[in-house]
Amino acid sequence: MQHFMDPELLPFLLNLARRPERGEEDPDMRVLSFRAYMMIANGTEMAALREIYTAEPEGDTRDGFNQFDPEPIFAASTECNADPACWSTKLSDANQAVVQKAAYMVARYGRGNATAITALVNALANRDENSIGEILYALDHVALEGSPEAVTRLETMRDEGGGTSFWNHIQSLALAIHARLQ
Repeated sequence: MQHFMDPELLPFLLNLARRPERGEEDPDMRVLSFRAYMMIANGTEMAALREIYTAEPEGDTRDGFNQFDPEPIFAASTECNADPACWSTKLSDANQAVVQKAAYMVARYGRGNATAITALVNALANRDENSIGEILYALDHVALEGSPEAVTRLETMRDEGGGTSFWNHIQSLALAIHARLQ
């Protein structure tokens, strides 16, 4: 669901991330919902997630919430909130979780925007496989009319990276998005 990058999903995801008032808790569902909300919420919307995080006692669910250290993501969300230009600068952050969050936020606020497309194409220089995946999904979401610059960059990545473990791990997603962006 998070790859829809749709803020309309935020109330649903937040509800799933909360500790249930009664009944059985599903820690895996809570963690996945927490992460999805964290990726697509702006700074203002993140306040509700911070409350859930702060109230969560030590245990498996809290450990799941900490798979991404949420503090740098909370900080970046406060700094950039709904500003796509600010989020574009975070695409080169040293913290890969922040880079991934930035990809979602550029996609959320930059759909159809040439500046957002360029920022995401430039971010394809990243060599973290998880981050590249999120950048590719964001690029696919933003480039409504395709993107010659993204197609060229993906072809260069293919030609230079063919046979490397990095390219082999991202190849199927990169080529699928390449085809859609043509």
